Amino acid sequence: MRHSHTSRISAKTLLAVVGFGLLGACADSVSSPTAEISAKAPAGFNTLVGTTTFTWTPGQGVTKRFGDHLVVIPAGAICDPSSSGYGSRQWDKPCTASTHNIVITAFSFTDAGGHPYVDFQPALRFVPTKEVFLYMRDGVRDGSTTVDIGYCSTPVTCTNESSNDPSLVTHRIGRSRIVYRRLKHFSGYTIIQGGTCQGTVEFLDDGTPFCNTDGGRGGDSRSGYVVASGLGKTSSGDTFGGHRRRADK
Repeated sequence: MRHSHTSRISAKTLLAVVGFGLLGACADSVSSPTAEISAKAPAGFNTLVGTTTFTWTPGQGVTKRFGDHLVVIPAGAICDPSSSGYGSRQWDKPCTASTHNIVITAFSFTDAGGHPYVDFQPALRFVPTKEVFLYMRDGVRDGSTTVDIGYCSTPVTCTNESSNDPSLVTHRIGRSRIVYRRLKHFSGYTIIQGGTCQGTVEFLDDGTPFCNTDGGRGGDSRSGYVVASGLGKTSSGDTFGGHRRRADK
C-alpha cells in the first residue's frame, strides 16, 4: 500500500512523543485495573499491563502517554456524545464538538510476543476536521509482512480501516518500533499483520527486522535524527513526515 500524504504531524506533537520517552526502552508505570471499568482483549492478549485514566478538556485537548503508547487529542476534537452518532457510517459526518470535559480510560494489553492491544472507554467519535493520533510501540517481528494499526470493533474482529480510507494509513517513526496513525473514533486497536513484504527486509535501530517498502529511501536520511532529537526533517522545518514510510513488520 502506498504512503498517505493526506495529513502531517506537527513538530510540537513529535516533540511530545520524544518528551514522553516513547522512543526509549522503558515505559511509564500505569495504574492497576479498576473495578468500575473493565475491557476485553482479543484472544492471545492475556497480559493486562495496566490502565490509565485521564481527562480531555475542550479548550486544551490532551497528549497522554499510557505505558508504551501515546494518544494526542486536540482541543475541540471530540464529538458531543449525547448528540453524535457512532458507527462506521458516522465517522466522516459533521458533529457538534463537546464543550464538557471527558474522562477517558485506556487499557493496555500485550500478547506473548509483546505485541500490543489498547482499548479506550468510553466509545467516542472525533470531529472530522480535527486530527487525533495514536502512537503504539510494537513487539518483535520477523520482517515478512507489513503491519497496520487495526481497529477492533469486537474482541474477535480487527480490521485495517485504511483499506477504505487512505487517511488512516499506518506509518513508522524512523527505524523504531513506534508506529502511528490517525484515529476517527475510540474503541480497541492492535497492530495487525498486513500483506506479504514486497520491499526489502532491513533492520530497526534495535536490530529487529522490518519490511522496507519505501522504494530504497528507507528513512536513512532522517531516522537517526528523529530518534536522537525528536525532530523530523522536512522542507519547511516545522512538520514531520515529508516522506513518511508505510509501517511494516
